[in-house]
Amino acid sequence: MGDSMQSRTDGAVEPRTGLYAVTKSFGATTVFSEFTMPVRRGVTTSVLGPSGCGKTTLLRVLSGLLDPDSGTVEGVGQGPHGFVFQDPCLLPWRTVRENILFVVPGPRSDRTRDFIDALLRDVGLLAWAESLPSELSGGMRRRVALARAFALDTEFVFLDEPFQGLDVPLKLEIVSAFNALRASRRPTVVFVTHDIPDAALMGEEIVVLSGAPTGVSECFSCSTDPGERSPDDPEVLELSARLYRSVLGSRRGGQ
Repeated sequence: MGDSMQSRTDGAVEPRTGLYAVTKSFGATTVFSEFTMPVRRGVTTSVLGPSGCGKTTLLRVLSGLLDPDSGTVEGVGQGPHGFVFQDPCLLPWRTVRENILFVVPGPRSDRTRDFIDALLRDVGLLAWAESLPSELSGGMRRRVALARAFALDTEFVFLDEPFQGLDVPLKLEIVSAFNALRASRRPTVVFVTHDIPDAALMGEEIVVLSGAPTGVSECFSCSTDPGERSPDDPEVLELSARLYRSVLGSRRGGQ
């Protein structure tokens, strides 16, 4: 963990990225103590852990929204970064197009409009570009939030349990929109969840969290591109089973 560079599969090296020896407390509660979690660039990392273990805090520290008490955040930079919260957080008085345009820096132009239209096309909402959030379904509002996160000129996108409370068909609709955006831009994505099937469906790398203070229990990889997976794929089902065993093992180990 002491090297300043990480190896890539093609033999090249890239700047070290992730959390290194991070400690973060809120009052008397220590969430992380000397916590280290490297992040591979250009892939989607699912971070799997139980409710209340510090997943949202992890994202906020990694993205620069919170400062660690000690330790370092490396390779991410100051942002702004794309961030999808548990709630879509859309501005109710702005149209779909204006909500996305709100985060795009620089002067407005025809090129900017074309860029926004491409994002909306990827998430299947171009026909609703001039609609207000109140005129959209819950799933549509979450797709707008995804498009807005990818509108920033940034390598990093952070997802904080964006599927929470969604039924399976709606969840798969959002996953499809995410994969369309990811395929054309290839950002570094960190996605936190407590849902094992979601982690297996989306993650190219999966990190299982355990303990209090939180630590990394185990790491997994999935070679199939997320855009080519479905919930009933044998590889996804096998990975889900391995994640279940890992989560149960980490909970027993912490008792």
